[in-house]
Amino acid sequence: MRGNIGFFAAFAMTATVAFAQPVAEMPEYEREVNGVSNGVVTPLERQNSGYQFKAPIMGFGSPKAVVKVKGKQSPVRFKTGQPFYFVLRADQSTNPADLWQLNPMEQKGNGRQMTMMSIGLGGSRDTRSETAIQLRFQKHGKTGFKVTPAIPLPPGEYAISMLGFGGSVSLFGVD
Repeated sequence: MRGNIGFFAAFAMTATVAFAQPVAEMPEYEREVNGVSNGVVTPLERQNSGYQFKAPIMGFGSPKAVVKVKGKQSPVRFKTGQPFYFVLRADQSTNPADLWQLNPMEQKGNGRQMTMMSIGLGGSRDTRSETAIQLRFQKHGKTGFKVTPAIPLPPGEYAISMLGFGGSVSLFGVD
C-alpha cells in the first residue's frame, strides 16, 4: 500500500510539472514574447519602435521608412547551433502567420534598424516582407503559440513584430 502511495505522489508531481510547463513559459501579457533555450525562459527585449522617413540627399537614392530601436545589440542572446524557440501570448482564433513576422535588424550608429518600405518612381515596396524569415507556429497552452524559425538563424540582431506600423518590437540577438 505504501509503495502505491509513493508511486501516485510521484506521478501526480510529474504530471503537474509536465502540464505546468507551457504556463511557466507563457508571457504575462498579450503580444509579449518569451525566448526558451535549455529550459531557461527569458522575456525578449521590448522597445516601442520609432519610425522614421528618410529622404535621399540631393535627390540621389530612394526615400524609405525605417524602424529604429536604441542600443547596438539586444541584451537577450541565443547561441548559434543551440536550439531555442519563442512563446507568444496571442489570440488563438487568428492565424498568427498573418500577423507576426521575424526580420533581421541592421546595426546603424548607436542603434538598430530595419527598412519597412522603399519608395520609388513606380510606387512603394514593402521591403520588410522581402527580408522576413519564415516562422512556424504551433498552439501552446490555451493562450498562445510556440514559435520556431523555419531555418537556423545566423549571428545577428532580430525583431519579432506585428505587421503594419506602430506598436512595439520584441528583440533578440544570435551569437
